[in-house]
Amino acid sequence: MAGQLKVGGNIIASHSGVEGAGTVTLQNATLDSGVVFPANKIINVHSVAKTDNFSTLVENSWVDITGLSVSFTKSSSSKILVMVMLSIGSPNNYQRVFRLNRNGSSIFTNTSTASGLKGTIGQPNEYGGSDRQLSTHPMIYLDTTSATSMTYKVQGFTPSASADHVGFYVNVPYSPDSNSHLAVSSITCFEISQ
Repeated sequence: MAGQLKVGGNIIASHSGVEGAGTVTLQNATLDSGVVFPANKIINVHSVAKTDNFSTLVENSWVDITGLSVSFTKSSSSKILVMVMLSIGSPNNYQRVFRLNRNGSSIFTNTSTASGLKGTIGQPNEYGGSDRQLSTHPMIYLDTTSATSMTYKVQGFTPSASADHVGFYVNVPYSPDSNSHLAVSSITCFEISQ
């Protein structure tokens, strides 16, 4: 059953289709900046899927993973639930570390006084000599910041290594062959009302 919602003679919304189903279309309606969403509800989702491959031979420096970044604007009171799925390939015998970065600063990294490179996740050298494997790692973090213009990205670091063991690879093994697996990575940010 079709219908309309009018306020002050203006059509605000119209319905088409059968009763209890169909489509509701907003018309001439704008959400006021004073609209308050219930607490702890998802009010926006921003996501990027990386389906191509990335590689770097840079050592002893943090490297942005091209295509694994998301930018958006949020409310100053919202929290952001960041979820990353990262598929990594690298030469064996050397460890890599990866971290979340928000607006140019690393977040959710180890803060202990122990020595070592501090990141969000590490990739161990446990592949028994195989350069043809991938490992997939999650990063999940609830970020609280009053900033409104947001850019989240994933960065990786590889230590000094012999020439044939430098760098890391995303979505593809270091040395793929016809039996290798290729994978995908993604970063998704959920804006949570407070």
